[in-house]
Amino acid sequence: MQARPVATRRDSAQPDELATAKDEGRDMVTGVTGTHEFDGACAPGSGAWSSQQTFSVGIFERVQKARGAGSKRGKVKVRVKGDVSQAEKVYAKAREIVTQLDAGTYSGPKSVTV
Repeated sequence: MQARPVATRRDSAQPDELATAKDEGRDMVTGVTGTHEFDGACAPGSGAWSSQQTFSVGIFERVQKARGAGSKRGKVKVRVKGDVSQAEKVYAKAREIVTQLDAGTYSGPKSVTV
């Protein structure tokens, strides 16, 4: 199974850097509370979903865990959908929206189709 691209915040100097990581077939996303990231369980090349023609990625905010130790994924704020053949355009749009959400300037729809 291939690792899917996941937006990560490694440091403030590279906010839009993509990284791939895999832990037992699931992506590891490590982020800072209050920042936004995206992930797509049905991304192209992810095993059983490889016969699909479209896919989507969910953009979510990192929120603090209940006991205060670290952060976790919050609810999806925006979903970006598109054709498997145009996966890079979907990821590019998701990165653009992540940047806007982090800056507090995103005012678009909850669902975006590329």
